[in-house]
Amino acid sequence: MSAICNYAIVRFQPYTDTGEFANIGVVMLCSDGQFLYRLENKRVGRVTQFFQIQPSLLSKVRKSFQDELSRISSLMGENVGKSDVQRKVFTHLIRPSETILRFSRPGTVKAEKPSEALDKIFKAYVHHDFGTQQDKEAVLARRVSEWLKHLKDRSYVERTLGNELSHVKFSFVWEKAGKTLQVVKPISFDLEDASKITEKGDRWEARMRRLKESDDAPLDTVFICRPPEAEEGSTRSRAYEEVQKELVGRGLVRLVPEAMGSKQIMKAITDSPELH
Repeated sequence: MSAICNYAIVRFQPYTDTGEFANIGVVMLCSDGQFLYRLENKRVGRVTQFFQIQPSLLSKVRKSFQDELSRISSLMGENVGKSDVQRKVFTHLIRPSETILRFSRPGTVKAEKPSEALDKIFKAYVHHDFGTQQDKEAVLARRVSEWLKHLKDRSYVERTLGNELSHVKFSFVWEKAGKTLQVVKPISFDLEDASKITEKGDRWEARMRRLKESDDAPLDTVFICRPPEAEEGSTRSRAYEEVQKELVGRGLVRLVPEAMGSKQIMKAITDSPELH
């Protein structure tokens, strides 16, 4: 028998002024009385690097919330069959707040096996397992778009650069007085195998090389990169290192890791030596 499950995504938001957050878990209440939750316990490096915080802060917050969820789970267990009580507890848990942990708007899913539904939602929102690389870049692009809006001395627009033989479309191009000053390109190399990372790197190396040879090249090109989530020394990691050498070594682009966080990324964008 299927159950109707309400869920919310747990968001870690250490800096309220930027509005940036990382999804670190899911909580779920189902019509059959089950209260389920799952928190990220392994992939914490990207979160701490992105926000430039000490790992101890995230660990402390997560441990405290884990204890709170255990308490709520016991309370829910004591009130199975009392749906009104459970709903009140769940609504209170995910209510809007100004704390370091916040929740998304609640969603609803119908599931025969709520635990499997929880895992699927967790993978989609916490591990960003959307099935295609384009989704990962879309998430990064939305973040970059918000960051660039804070720059008051410039604006970025979508443009196609190049000539009749070769051209490339970019979403973030800064132009002034008819001159293309800067391109900002969000890009992900977090692909499933090393060959795909190399192939993607080769494609962009060729595009940027041809663009540089044209009369329409920007003075500065910044790639905001998501590297492969792989162990140092692995084939995927080595493939990404080769891509870096090709793109940066040939003077085609500047690579800025996504993990640097918005403040350092914005500093890298505005402190371009090519524009001073």
